[in-house]
Amino acid sequence: MTESFLHQTTRLTDVETSKGKSLTMYEANMSDEGKDTKRLHSFGCEVAYSAFNIKRISPQLEKEIYDDMIDHHIVFALNLQGEPVGFGSFDLVQKDEKKILHVVQLITNQEVRKQGVGTEIVKQALKSAEETQTIDCIAGITQSPILAEAIIGCCDPVYPITALPDEEVINLGRALQGRSKIQEPMHPVTLITKDVLVPSLLKKRFQSELPAINAFFKQYVGPRDAAFIIGRPRI
Repeated sequence: MTESFLHQTTRLTDVETSKGKSLTMYEANMSDEGKDTKRLHSFGCEVAYSAFNIKRISPQLEKEIYDDMIDHHIVFALNLQGEPVGFGSFDLVQKDEKKILHVVQLITNQEVRKQGVGTEIVKQALKSAEETQTIDCIAGITQSPILAEAIIGCCDPVYPITALPDEEVINLGRALQGRSKIQEPMHPVTLITKDVLVPSLLKKRFQSELPAINAFFKQYVGPRDAAFIIGRPRI
């Protein structure tokens, strides 16, 4: 069971993205015993339909979404009609005295990409986590620029995209790797592990508005590679 971010079961927060999009953030701690577990999982699958442009979700993908949501802190972004347009699942990883906000999963609808939704989801999780503790970094393992863009939206520097990792960052990456199923070595400069993921369902990789992100993924991240993205939250 992940450490709870919230004192209450759920919470609603109204926000506006940097692109001027109004959203309501719905937060919950999702568990097997929770009464809203099925509904939250259904919301997650609904977002995935649009994100991957598919008509139905395979049982395998449905299970993967569930596994990445259960026993995690969940943040849904809802539009003005109350429909989910993105969500993230999070937990905490500790390395020595450092606490990592781990972005386990981040998915946004195609129609709201480049509108700052992913960044707001991560910011909301960070805000909730920091009510009771200090978060030293935000990190995730991905093959998509979407997560990198979201982390850059609330962190500086972001390794290895805007700065080269030092020994402390590499050790934080290894701590994150210990929470994952990836056992193969991580490159100490690019923070990439090669040929360990299933290729994305997207036929064309999402393009960020930030050239540095696109250049990094084009040069270093193959379709089956895992990129470790680690950022230090802006004060």
